[in-house]
Amino acid sequence: MATDSLRRIDAVLGRVNTHPEYSSSVAKEVNHQLRTDAERHSLDIEFRGSGFNFKNHIGLTKRTFGRLRDAWNYLANYGIDAHSISKLGYLIEPETNGNDGFRKSEVQFGGFAPPAPTDVPSLIENLVSSLDNPHFHAVERASHAHLEMVRIHPYLDGNGRAARILSDFCLQQKGYPVAVIPSCDRGIYMTLISKALKDRYSHQSSYHEPSDAESSFIEFIASKVLHSAEFLEKELISRRIYEITLKNLKSPGIVHSVAKVIRGTSNRPRNRGVTVNVNKKKHRKAGEMLRVMGDISAEELRKSLDSLSAEYGFGYAVSPQTGC
Repeated sequence: MATDSLRRIDAVLGRVNTHPEYSSSVAKEVNHQLRTDAERHSLDIEFRGSGFNFKNHIGLTKRTFGRLRDAWNYLANYGIDAHSISKLGYLIEPETNGNDGFRKSEVQFGGFAPPAPTDVPSLIENLVSSLDNPHFHAVERASHAHLEMVRIHPYLDGNGRAARILSDFCLQQKGYPVAVIPSCDRGIYMTLISKALKDRYSHQSSYHEPSDAESSFIEFIASKVLHSAEFLEKELISRRIYEITLKNLKSPGIVHSVAKVIRGTSNRPRNRGVTVNVNKKKHRKAGEMLRVMGDISAEELRKSLDSLSAEYGFGYAVSPQTGC
């Protein structure tokens, strides 16, 4: 299933992963922010239908949010296998789910009757095995994990939260940002997943041959991943970092003139701002160091520096700080 959304996601991430001016620390920070947003909305999606208002129970919100983080960290430490999935229910909802694995009783949800508890362990094993399919696109893999977790319903409670965590973790494993499903999209999300589950329960759809309903669900997840990828790229563009060494300065005031000109680039249309910090060296011969952060390319930076060096007669070196 090669959709336009999947191609666009891969194009964005292709730029993100190869651009010589993007900072890995900024990418890490933004991905953490996206994951936090996904978890926050996941809670709202889960409980909005019940009428529960987390805003009136701040302590409970922090505890429940912390449990989602614990579940994520467990997957990060142990990876995806039947044992780690068996622990997610307890980590997310310990009051309802036992610490000894999957549910031991029948459950129903949304008009569906999930598999018998005796079938859950083997179905989870099948799910884990299917995630190794090398022909899966990362978004298809995550969508399959999402749907199958809800279909199997391995816990008494917390299945939706677990499905979204597992789906997002599948994305991160392959280097993709998480799918932030805003709580305002709860209605369309619930409709799409219900239609896709109906086809899976009736054996009209599978990850090998998805039905139209399941394809629509995958496209929905892809749209959220694309939004996250575009947000990540936008932040990386606006937060590029460089270190500039100025040498052979004839006057100590030149470095401040250079900093002022570079800061002035923030007045350009659609520019989100540029900051410049001056780090003085103890010995003048070592030169002066400028740290530049913002929406400016190396080409723009060198163009300004070339003009200034011709005017003031100094030398310079520019180094993008991609790992800082």
